[in-house]
Amino acid sequence: MSVPKDLASACGMSQEDIQKILSHKVYYKHSIKKKNKKLRVLYEPNEELMKLQHRLYENVLKDFDLCPGINGVPKTSIRDYINPHVEKDYVLVADVKRYFPSVKRKYVLNGLEFLNALDSSWYSPIASMVTYRGTLPQGAPTSAFMAGIAIQPIFTKLNEYAKSVDVDITVYVDDWAISGNDSKAVLKVFARLKRQMSKYDLFFSENKTHYMKVKEKQEIMGIMVGYGLKITSRYQEEVRKDICNLKNEDEFTKDDNIRSIKGKLNFIKSFDKQTFKELNKLYTKEIEA
Repeated sequence: MSVPKDLASACGMSQEDIQKILSHKVYYKHSIKKKNKKLRVLYEPNEELMKLQHRLYENVLKDFDLCPGINGVPKTSIRDYINPHVEKDYVLVADVKRYFPSVKRKYVLNGLEFLNALDSSWYSPIASMVTYRGTLPQGAPTSAFMAGIAIQPIFTKLNEYAKSVDVDITVYVDDWAISGNDSKAVLKVFARLKRQMSKYDLFFSENKTHYMKVKEKQEIMGIMVGYGLKITSRYQEEVRKDICNLKNEDEFTKDDNIRSIKGKLNFIKSFDKQTFKELNKLYTKEIEA
């Protein structure tokens, strides 16, 4: 497979160097514990491939605007994911099982073609830069953005239908949220979503699919949305526990958990500055201990 000269130039590398990296792609496998004590398997690219992926992302991909409603990518936030669902009568949230490893190379190519922002000769080399064994690797810096590109055709088509029945849909990486004031319409949109996703070999976890009715506790990613926006006490306690557990982590898992905690603190800061100050003070104390 040849790498177009202009794509190599955009990545700040020679065609020969990129082809050499892609012909011997190296990923390191390791595992981290999830909250449920199960292991999440990560595949992190080696230094050369990581450098190539970062340059591809920063110099080629980052400035592209994906469909409004696709979040977890540049120029978006968790607030963008949550806000459309505030004070709705019916809210449904669902989580895609094994998301990145289930996004296949051919759907990355479909998404790039749908995006239609690059020369078509770039599609296959880009797909090779960001996939491993035919799917998006959990652990590569480009996977979240490429997953957003891959689901654009599904999201765009479904969003058009959802708007026609006064239903809002948003996605944040592997988390989907659907809401409206008509129960049948919300459930119908979700049924369509499941059918479309199954065509991409993507399926939702039944255990992480929750349908929340009016006057019930409506929660999205630790945020109460039924009557305005409010961080749940349970979410605050989870973050506090994660911070206090840092002293028990080994050096390898500690780095991953520090990144996770920083993300959660920034998330809290966008909703509740006082709670952020309290937790950030605890975090600083643990880091400096």
